[in-house]
Amino acid sequence: MQPGEPLPPKQAPDPPRVLLLVTEAHRHGKAIGGRNGAGDLLESCGIGANEPDIATGDTSTAIVEELTQALGEHRAWDRLPAYL
Repeated sequence: MQPGEPLPPKQAPDPPRVLLLVTEAHRHGKAIGGRNGAGDLLESCGIGANEPDIATGDTSTAIVEELTQALGEHRAWDRLPAYL
């Protein structure tokens, strides 16, 4: 590896701002989508890739279809705790 060359994805640390952004979006019940290594990032944030309105995959087409439906609901109400 040469100086200035990016680290391979699994070795690159997740930037703290990205972790905060994803965690806050999840906490607010927002739809989240990502490709390829997104599962690792979600796991770093304590988010399961199979949770409601979390769209991951290898193709953009499948992710966009799932996100389009999720965005229409504004929030992932199934993912948020119910308060009495």
